[in-house]
Amino acid sequence: MVAEGRIVIFDDSVDTKTLATTHWPRGSHLLLLYWAAPDALRTVTRQAGVTCHLLLDMVGGLADWERRAAELAVALCNDGGQLDGVPWRRLVEEPLYREALEVVALYDAFALSCRLSSSPPELRLTAPRRALWQALAESEPAPEASTGSPKADTQPSRWRRLERRLRRVMVTGDLRGQLWNLLDQLDPTYRRRMAWNGRRSTPQVRQGGIVFFSSYLNNSHLLRMVEDNLQETPHWLVTNRYARLACAGTNGKIDSLYRFADGAQLAPAEDVALPDLAPLLASWDHRGQPVAALSRMLVAWLRQSPTWSYWQRRGQYALANLASCWLRFLEVAKPRLIVMANQWSLEGWMTQLARHRGIPVLQVLHGVLSGEYYTGRPVVSDALLVAGDFWRQLWPAEQRSPIRVLRLAGTFPSVERQPHDGTPRVTYFSWPFDRLAFYNSRELLDGFIHLLQQLLTDQACHLTVRCHPLENPANILDRWRELYGQVPDALRLSHDGPVDEVIADTDLAVMFRSTTMLDCLANGIPCLLPGWIDFTWQGQLQGQASLHLAEDFDDMARTLGTWLKRPPPAVDGSATPFLSPAVDDGGAALGRLVDGLALPSHLGTRPAETP
Repeated sequence: MVAEGRIVIFDDSVDTKTLATTHWPRGSHLLLLYWAAPDALRTVTRQAGVTCHLLLDMVGGLADWERRAAELAVALCNDGGQLDGVPWRRLVEEPLYREALEVVALYDAFALSCRLSSSPPELRLTAPRRALWQALAESEPAPEASTGSPKADTQPSRWRRLERRLRRVMVTGDLRGQLWNLLDQLDPTYRRRMAWNGRRSTPQVRQGGIVFFSSYLNNSHLLRMVEDNLQETPHWLVTNRYARLACAGTNGKIDSLYRFADGAQLAPAEDVALPDLAPLLASWDHRGQPVAALSRMLVAWLRQSPTWSYWQRRGQYALANLASCWLRFLEVAKPRLIVMANQWSLEGWMTQLARHRGIPVLQVLHGVLSGEYYTGRPVVSDALLVAGDFWRQLWPAEQRSPIRVLRLAGTFPSVERQPHDGTPRVTYFSWPFDRLAFYNSRELLDGFIHLLQQLLTDQACHLTVRCHPLENPANILDRWRELYGQVPDALRLSHDGPVDEVIADTDLAVMFRSTTMLDCLANGIPCLLPGWIDFTWQGQLQGQASLHLAEDFDDMARTLGTWLKRPPPAVDGSATPFLSPAVDDGGAALGRLVDGLALPSHLGTRPAETP
C-alpha cells in the first residue's frame, strides 16, 4: 500500500503532455491505460516526479491480455441461436473482442489500484469507462442489461458527424461515396433493397463457376490480384460500393449480394438477453477480486457496448437478411469454389455457411495480422493462402495444415520507380488512430505530425501522406492546423488511387503499421515503425536491414535523418520470410491449388456437412 500521494487512472483520452506540467503530491502513482511513447513517459517521470504504471504492467503481458479478451468475446458469441451450427453473434465477435480488451484492462487496473491503496483512486476516464469501474467498485449488482445504449461522452453528435462527412468530401471530392454511405445508413438491415430486388428478376449466374466474395475495399484489391492469376473468369459478389469499386478491371460479372432476395427473409433465432456468463467466470483469473464484481462489470459493459447495442437493434436483422440472399445465391449458382480475403466478421460467417453446404472456400490472407484472436484461432476455410512462411508460423503448429505458402505473380508487385529530382521521397502511411482502443490517438497523431512538420521545415524531402481507407483525411489536416496554424503547401495528400502509384514515388516509408509494409519490402523501400507498441510479432522483425523499430519518436527522427542522408543498403532475400519469391507460371500454381480444392463443375455441391 502507498503511504502518501494520489492514485489516478487515465485512459487514452488524456493529453500526455499535461501530466508532466501538473503538480503531483510526493509518492503519487499514475496508471496509464494506453500505449505511451517512452520519451513522453520520461518527461512525465522527470518533471512530475511520479511513478507511472503502463498498460502491460497492469494486464500481465500481451499474450495473456489478448487470450482473456478472446475467450470473453468467443464465449459471448457462442451463446444464443445458430444457423447451420454457426452462432448468429459470430458476426460481431471481432468488434466484441476489441471491446473486451478494454474490459480486461480496466479490470486489471482496478485490481492493481486495490493493491496499491485501500482508498478509491481518482478517475480520469470517459463516461463509459467510469461506469465499468463503478460497477466493479459497487457492492450492489448493476441493473440488468437492456436494449438501450446510453450515448458515450465521446460519441459525436449527429450534426458533428455530418460536419465530418462534409469535410471529408471537401478534402477528397468523393461526394458520390458519401451519398452511398448515407443510403446504407437509411437502409441498415438491407430490408428496403431486398424488397425492391425481390420484385425484380434474379440476376443470371453461370452455375459451377468460381465466386469471389468481398465486403471491403482492400479485400477486393487483393482478390483482383488473385484473379489475374486465375485461369477462368470469376463471378464477383459484393455488399457495398467500395468493394465494387476495387473490382475495376475485372472481366467477371459483378453483382450485389442483396440482388438475390426472394422475399423469404430469415428470422434470426437469437436471444438478445444477457448470456450465461457463469462458465466463463468460473475459469477467470479474478486477480484477488470477487466473482460478483466481475459479473457486475460485464453486465455494465454489455449495457453500454456500441457493438452489443448494434447487434440488438440492427446487426442480427442485417445478417439474417444477407444470409438469406447468400443461401439463395449458393442455390442458384452452385459454385465450385468461393474465394475470400478474410475469415472474420461477414466473410467468416459466409465461409462457414458455404462449407456446411459442401462448397469449398479458399481464403487469401489480407492484412498484417497480430494477436491471439487472429492467429490463435483455427482456420475456418479449406485452405488459407499466405505470401510468406513468416505468416504461416504465426499459427500454432497443430493449426497450420490448411495454410499454403504461395505468393502469386502480381501480388505485392515490384513497380517501376518514378524518376525524380534527387530529393528523397518519404511517404507516411497513416492509420485511423481514433478507431483503436488503448492507442492514445492524440499522442500518436501529434507525434507523427511533429516528425513530418520537421521534415518539411528542413526541406529534407518530398513528403506524401497516404491515408488509410477507413480514415477521414480532414482529421489529420485539422489537427495539423491546430498545432502549426497551417498545413505546409509542400505536403501531398493521397487518399485514393492505386497503392502501386504511391510505392513508385516512395524512397522511404514511415508507418504505424500497415499491409503496405509488404509492398515496401517487395520494392526494397526501408520502413520505419514505432517499436514501443507490441504487435506480438515485432521481435521477429529485429535485425532486418530495411526495417527499423524505433524506441520512441526521438529515435524515429534520428533514424529518418540518417536514412535521408544514407539509406540502408538493400539486402537480397531479406524480404523472403515475409514475401516468398513470386510464382510467375501463368497461373499454373494457383490452378493446381484450385483443382485440388474445387468441386468438379458438373457435380454441383457436396452433401451438407454435419455441424
